Amino acid sequence: MSGPLTLRHVRVQGIAVLGAVFIAGALAGAAIEHVRRPAARTDTAYVSPVPTERVVENMKMAGTGVPVLYESLQLTPEQRTRIRTIMDANRPRTDALLHETWPQLRALLASVQRQVEQVLTPEQRARLSDMRRGTLPIK
Repeated sequence: MSGPLTLRHVRVQGIAVLGAVFIAGALAGAAIEHVRRPAARTDTAYVSPVPTERVVENMKMAGTGVPVLYESLQLTPEQRTRIRTIMDANRPRTDALLHETWPQLRALLASVQRQVEQVLTPEQRARLSDMRRGTLPIK
């Protein structure tokens, strides 16, 4: 079933990209904060800027155009419509932020990737390349 992309598919893809950018930004921010303040934080009020797996999972979109987290609350059709309306109303701002920050974020992530690859052996780099292409499973 490979027909033309519908507006809903495009929106879901856009939100997925925005989620990935958010995660990458949080990771980059955590790395910068770690370099800026290498001392361990011990106060209980401190919250790590790195998103947990739960946060990442909560950002995934359901086929309805509403985040999976909200869909798990057994939304009424009216609630689903209102949530989609809120998300649609905020999409121009999120798209603008994504458009503004994506090139910088991609450059930073590419730099981090190159630095990490310098640490790896040639065999590990080859294996990593295969995993990225999908020809080798990630274990």
